[in-house]
Order: sequence, then structure tokens, then C-alpha cells
Amino acid sequence: MMLAKVISAKINEPVGFPVTPVLACIGIPFLIFKVWVEWKRSSLLESSRF
Repeated sequence: MMLAKVISAKINEPVGFPVTPVLACIGIPFLIFKVWVEWKRSSLLESSRF
């Protein structure tokens, strides 16, 4: 992530590009999806024990 930020700052030297908000817009929904999938998987495993 730091490398992407440095590269984007060097490409667009005077202005720069806000990498952090872009990565957050991609990463937060992905994190929510992964947590939801893991939660569903664990709840299915618990219900199948009985």
C-alpha cells in the first residue's frame, strides 16, 4: 500500500492521488463480505452438530 502511494505521488507530482480513500472504498466492502461469509460458515457448522 505504501508503494502504491509513493508511485502515485511520483506520477502526479504536484497534485498526488489519494490512494487511501480508493483502497478504503474497495477494502471495506470486501472485509464486510469476508466477515459475513465466515459468520455464515460458522453458523452452519454449529447447526449441523445437532
